[in-house]
Amino acid sequence: MWRFLLLSVLAFGPATIFDARAAAAQDQSGSFRSPSDNIHCYYDASEGDLWLRCDMAEGKQTYTVPPEDCDLDWGMSFLLGETGPAELTCHGDTVRDPRSAVLGYGSELVIGEIICQSEKTGLTCRNGEGHGFHLAKAGQKMF
Repeated sequence: MWRFLLLSVLAFGPATIFDARAAAAQDQSGSFRSPSDNIHCYYDASEGDLWLRCDMAEGKQTYTVPPEDCDLDWGMSFLLGETGPAELTCHGDTVRDPRSAVLGYGSELVIGEIICQSEKTGLTCRNGEGHGFHLAKAGQKMF
């Protein structure tokens, strides 16, 4: 069973936990975005394996050289599964959705084995193996 928990850490009060397991069990997918609206993410486990994709609208692009077989957009879209390293995507679409819930600064979203943390300095997502990415206007990093 997938665990979907959103933990909001409030600066002047107790942490609040939002349990989204019922909604996740129905469609096993969802989306969220940064408070700045610069980063939008979509996750899906409907076909068995959980994956998370996050797209950036703007920022200093760290990864600038696409692979030879990529004729589409490159460098501002990142993919992470529950296992294995993060990857850049060669894509002609976007996961941006203005209806996505905002993951507030200081908040954490747990999606299966993937944890995403929203801070004013950017969004960091990592899987249970410690692989992931940090996305910010100042640059991006995969680890």
